[in-house]
Amino acid sequence: MKIAPSSILVLVLVCGLAAAARADNPQADAKFQLGKRLLAQKHYAEACEAFEDSNKLEPGIGAELNVGHCYEEWGKLATAYRAYDAALTMATRVSDARVAKIKERIEALDAQVPRLTLEVAKDANTAGLVVTLDGQPVLASAIGTEQRVDPGPHRLEYAIGGQTKRTKTIPLERGGSSDITLELPHLAPGAVAAANGGRVGASETLPPPGQKRRVEGAITMEAGAVLMGVAGVLTFSARGSYKDSLAADCNNSPSMCDAAGLETTHDARREANVATVVFGVGAAAAVVGVVLYVTAPKHETHGEHATRIVPVASPDHVGFAVLGRF
Repeated sequence: MKIAPSSILVLVLVCGLAAAARADNPQADAKFQLGKRLLAQKHYAEACEAFEDSNKLEPGIGAELNVGHCYEEWGKLATAYRAYDAALTMATRVSDARVAKIKERIEALDAQVPRLTLEVAKDANTAGLVVTLDGQPVLASAIGTEQRVDPGPHRLEYAIGGQTKRTKTIPLERGGSSDITLELPHLAPGAVAAANGGRVGASETLPPPGQKRRVEGAITMEAGAVLMGVAGVLTFSARGSYKDSLAADCNNSPSMCDAAGLETTHDARREANVATVVFGVGAAAAVVGVVLYVTAPKHETHGEHATRIVPVASPDHVGFAVLGRF
């Protein structure tokens, strides 16, 4: 049987660190050997999980290459690409001799990886928009950006404020691509102008003094609130993981953890530390926003002063629009 050159390259890369893994961490090597056996039997899900476990126990270039090779054999090309890319980053950092071969593998694989781009119209109202792809949340920063995805059908779900959920199945083949525009309600004309950079036409009046500063303050406060909310979610998740690990792997005592418990509790503490930093940044942003808003120059106005902030997004713009009179 003739073996393709690309397959030979992958085998060389994957096997390069096997001896080192055995010497450094017997548990990691046991997972590595299990992964090899399962992969030979084409039990891809279990094999890739074993390689992932080996990588967690003994992170390294070779371990990432094992993960990438397994997912590539399984046909999950975007997942394989990300593992190879992580291996390349580590190899480049230490000037590893395998850098050129890893780059060659990535270039050969990249042409086969499907691409998906999610877009919204420039006048779309994205207030309260929640998007998931295959059950995973899609960040606002990913809207309008090409994403690498695995071949096969992908389930897209999105809704505005929890109402009228839309579901769409997107089939993607090797090397294919798809651009999907989310069907959303339209913004009011004033909000569209704000989303387009607040350009003033010949028949429009210039904004009164202090308006720009209040808008900046409101946006900064909104960003700070979002960051503090994210910190709360991270803290709740870390606390839950820590308690679950103590019960399952530590006999309810931090001093009695097995290997899995030590790893899980360590990850939970690290996540809690990240949440603390995010909360601090969010709180600082909120304070700055309040200062900007309060210290903006005053001016006389007529009519109502009600304002509201709505997020706006398009393929080339993501941000917030402040609606109302100032």
